[in-house]
Amino acid sequence: MAEIKSTIELAMERTKHLIMTSEEKERQQVMDIIEKIPGHIQKFLDGSISEETVITAYKNIPEGYRKEARKKLLEATLERINLETAPSIFALLQKLMDEKDPLLHQILELREIQRRYTEKAEKLKEDVKRKVSARLAEKNISGDAILVVPEETPAFMALTRDYEKRWNDLKQQILTSC
Repeated sequence: MAEIKSTIELAMERTKHLIMTSEEKERQQVMDIIEKIPGHIQKFLDGSISEETVITAYKNIPEGYRKEARKKLLEATLERINLETAPSIFALLQKLMDEKDPLLHQILELREIQRRYTEKAEKLKEDVKRKVSARLAEKNISGDAILVVPEETPAFMALTRDYEKRWNDLKQQILTSC
């Protein structure tokens, strides 16, 4: 009676002649590290790991693989950030990227778009709250139950739409360039 072989036994038989060279093993190890970059970025954004941890992991990537690592870093970061993301991500990117990197200028431009948006959004929120409160006061309406939501006003939505367009256009430009 013939012996029935398991899938793993069949796979082992068919691949026993395949052996990775030391260069292939090294490349595979480095690629495994590079593939962990998105996880490091997400953990940093979540606050579960420090900036130093991300910097150390990134700096441990051998020089010959930095281009691939940079691309993965930028892709992972840009797909995870928006106008509301903490600005600390830009400080991290500035520390990880070479000062002469042409994309660093665009990354800093993203930070500036975010800064201007936050500044204008806060001012608009205050203006809307002040105007609504004044109108309500004119009608002798007051109390703690009144909730003003400036983010739902047409002016705020237009401001957000405008800055999101600028933000997304620049992000796309950076992704295309890396």
